[in-house]
Amino acid sequence: MNQNKPYWMSLGSGFVWAVLGLTVAIVLETGPGSSLRTPLVGFMGGVIASPLIGLLMGQVSRLFPYVEVPMRIIISGVSLYAASVLFVMASLLLGSAISGHMARDFWTNSFAAAALGFEFCCVVLWPAAYVNHAVIARAWDRRRRSICR
Repeated sequence: MNQNKPYWMSLGSGFVWAVLGLTVAIVLETGPGSSLRTPLVGFMGGVIASPLIGLLMGQVSRLFPYVEVPMRIIISGVSLYAASVLFVMASLLLGSAISGHMARDFWTNSFAAAALGFEFCCVVLWPAAYVNHAVIARAWDRRRRSICR
């Protein structure tokens, strides 16, 4: 089980980040007279893809033991933005599949929405991404040590 722990942690982490992303979407998109259905349906593609995004970001965590703290901070921010872009892209792709046509500004919307969410939440989410990477990096390190014995 110890050998698969980093993978399971990455999958679970992806799900937790999906809940955080959905929470941000609900906060940003709901107002007086609006319903929760709009952000829930709009970001369902990201929620579905989030375990895979978590696995990808879990691979990024493998870098942590080999770099100094300033570089870890940069890696955390870049990976947070990359994961946000992938989350938004998956959401837009599912929305496009449901509607039957691709959104006109698919690429622009993907990067702009991720940048907007990143800017609104980076004070909270960037340190959380750092801690997340550090925890998963420890699991990768334990896995490596158990294999080398």
